[in-house]
Amino acid sequence: MVNKKRPLRITSIVFYAWMVFIGTRKFNEIYILMKHSVADLDVPRIVLYVVELCAYLAIAVLLAKLMKNIQSQIIFDRKNVNIFRGMVIAAWFPTLILIIGNFVNDTTAYSLGHSVGTEMGYWITGLLFLNIITEIFRYGVQLKEDQDLTV
Repeated sequence: MVNKKRPLRITSIVFYAWMVFIGTRKFNEIYILMKHSVADLDVPRIVLYVVELCAYLAIAVLLAKLMKNIQSQIIFDRKNVNIFRGMVIAAWFPTLILIIGNFVNDTTAYSLGHSVGTEMGYWITGLLFLNIITEIFRYGVQLKEDQDLTV
């Protein structure tokens, strides 16, 4: 008998490893920049780095919850829709820092956005895609609830 969850487990392990790699790299970059800002007593940069770091941590925690739900075969559920919405909200913080930095050309926000290797276009595209996924899951939940009512 073939284990149907095996491909999902393998994919999940690879996904977790990739997220740890990316997350560690991002955390190190932000931490080094924040350490320099603390040494310079640059409070606006410190606040922006902390906000961005908290946003990345929130996204990581929400992704872990989502993967746990999917592994438990909880897919089209309101919990997952709320998780996706939380990720969209959390992802707006680094995006807003980039937008403010690009329009105001403030060296604090601008250097923060570009120092961690993110580009505004990628963030906005990712946010739009994440919002589409959220709506797909919301629609899936609605279809599942309608199907559960039909016997």
